[in-house]
Amino acid sequence: MDKGEIIERLKIIAEHAVHTVGERPFVMSLDDGIAVHEAIELLTNCPEIPDSWIPCSKKMPEEHEWIGTKKFGTTISDEVYVTFESPKGERFTRHLSFQNGKLPNFEQRTIDAFYKGSVPIAWKPEPKPWEGKVDGKAD
Repeated sequence: MDKGEIIERLKIIAEHAVHTVGERPFVMSLDDGIAVHEAIELLTNCPEIPDSWIPCSKKMPEEHEWIGTKKFGTTISDEVYVTFESPKGERFTRHLSFQNGKLPNFEQRTIDAFYKGSVPIAWKPEPKPWEGKVDGKAD
């Protein structure tokens, strides 16, 4: 279910003070109604956050030049979450960058030290840091 579908379902809930949960009727309290409207507003105003993993076989993270490009001739991706799979079928996730479409040597050596022969199978961008306030104060 995507953000738009969630908003639509919340709007339907907000329109009806009485609805069923399973087989039983449920009367929404005023507090519940306010919470539903707040949830709709928050979802409407929040940016889309990709939540799906991207198979490495379909697309790799975009890369850009960095301080080592001239010296090493490499480009680097932003840090992403990467799911690996070992030859035994074990899966695990690490947070790292790619260089020239593959893992940097030191990252590959670290992975191999624990899960020899593991390969990256999917990745997803890291979310942007939260910009909210805590107790009315900026972080």
